[in-house]
Amino acid sequence: MSDTPLPSDSLTEQTESQPAEQSAVPDEAGSLSADDTPEEPLRTVTSAELLCGQRELLIEHEGEVYRLRVTRNSRLILQK
Repeated sequence: MSDTPLPSDSLTEQTESQPAEQSAVPDEAGSLSADDTPEEPLRTVTSAELLCGQRELLIEHEGEVYRLRVTRNSRLILQK
């Protein structure tokens, strides 16, 4: 294979054929690497918007139910 750079048209064709959106995969510790950060800013939701005046909320994720609750000290706890 040659070390000659590809013309810009060839590079564009290769880029366009790749999927536009790639999902980031967490490592063993559950962290995303710097290369996998999303390009768009993350959507921010306040806890008040999620809880709608309640102290607890159930979240269903991939067939599992999680409980998000607010403690007396106004901290959030997520339990499986």
